Amino acid sequence: MKPIKFYILSLLFGFIISCSEKPTPKKIKELPIKFTIVPETNDGLYYVAWKDTLGQSNGYDQFNRPIELWCIIRNQKNDTIGYYKGLSTAQKLAYFETNDTIVTLEFKTGMNFFSEVYNGSSEKRNKNLWDYNIQKMTDFKPIKLNILKELRQEQTIMLEKNAPQHRL
Repeated sequence: MKPIKFYILSLLFGFIISCSEKPTPKKIKELPIKFTIVPETNDGLYYVAWKDTLGQSNGYDQFNRPIELWCIIRNQKNDTIGYYKGLSTAQKLAYFETNDTIVTLEFKTGMNFFSEVYNGSSEKRNKNLWDYNIQKMTDFKPIKLNILKELRQEQTIMLEKNAPQHRL
């Protein structure tokens, strides 16, 4: 009779512990966002600011969510002219400088290294980081924009997962 009680108590304890932790991020196929391109100066300095819902369905706010949205901005020659790839505080904007009228925005999910999800003992932190890394970053299809036509206009789009690319 004692082994059965021990087994039931072990299951109950494991269930309680698993319910107390927030779920790990799920793979994302689509993500609605709103973004605006704003000129900072008259000589080609701009920024793109975005609003997204990443992590809200799991109860996270924009600063404590385990993943965040990163953005790379490229010109017509495919040169990187600006980017945001994680900082000490989660951001939702990226500065860029260009004289081109066409730019490409490449959004992807990335780790929010300073989220509370990754705090705690080194064992818990390593497990949470491992769980995230098993679920690879999501690259979304690039967005080409004519920035002169799109200035100061809030755009609402659905980011769609990009097909995996093989890199040599």
